[in-house]
Amino acid sequence: MKTGILRKPHLEPTQRRWLRPLSLAERVLTWLLWVGSHVPDVVVSALIVLPIVGLLPGLIAWLVLGATVLGSVLLATKRMRWPAVGWIFGGTRLAADVDAVIRPLLEVATRVSDRRIDLGLAAPGLKTTAVGPNVILIDRSLVDGYCAGKVDSQHLAFTLAHQVAQLRLGYTRFDLVVTFWTLPVILLKAIGSRLGRNSLIAAAWRARFLMAGVVLIQSYLEGTLPLGVAGACIIASTYAVPWLRRLWTKHLDKIAGTALRLALARAEYPILGSRRRPVV
Repeated sequence: MKTGILRKPHLEPTQRRWLRPLSLAERVLTWLLWVGSHVPDVVVSALIVLPIVGLLPGLIAWLVLGATVLGSVLLATKRMRWPAVGWIFGGTRLAADVDAVIRPLLEVATRVSDRRIDLGLAAPGLKTTAVGPNVILIDRSLVDGYCAGKVDSQHLAFTLAHQVAQLRLGYTRFDLVVTFWTLPVILLKAIGSRLGRNSLIAAAWRARFLMAGVVLIQSYLEGTLPLGVAGACIIASTYAVPWLRRLWTKHLDKIAGTALRLALARAEYPILGSRRRPVV
């Protein structure tokens, strides 16, 4: 990583400005979208794991459940946060010298929130992302570009501020715990993406809506319509859940951007004035 150019912009002390609270309608919509994009994966993971646990001997089954509960509690604490970020997302802490370079920009970005933010480096190929409750993993190319003098301070500061706003407004307190609970689904998706490289399997997956129709018709003819409806609903969920996830991502980006612009409009933050192009 290039750290030859230590860029420490001169930042005037500014009064802390909180993000505006969401309106009741915004809170309700945000909560519903969060539930719609996260709870189905938790339910499916439970349906995968619980039957398997039920087949285990009594003592082993209780040990597995106990380990799951203990892991959830540990993930909600600070001690296990970075090991979990590294294991699940592939992120790592920023090196001390790089953190010192970017930290002044983060200090400006966090003036719109009350959270203590930790910075990390995203896995190769991944974009800058916020991981609840208080971790921002920065795109490696963005970090390298800024340290080399090729990325504008204003762009990086605004990017960090936008991620801070998402952490503040996106119900992210137990993000790592929820991700832990959905690991079975994440594993299935990883397997599915590999299988999807086969053209026949990919074509069958794209035409799965036809399977839903076949299941309904067959169950009707055999007098097992409730089972057919359940099967069709499962297939329909493979369309609905990704759509809700995309809708949630867009909604969170929108409310974070709106709240950030309103916060900046109430104070003068020249370095956060706009989202300029990164390369200067």
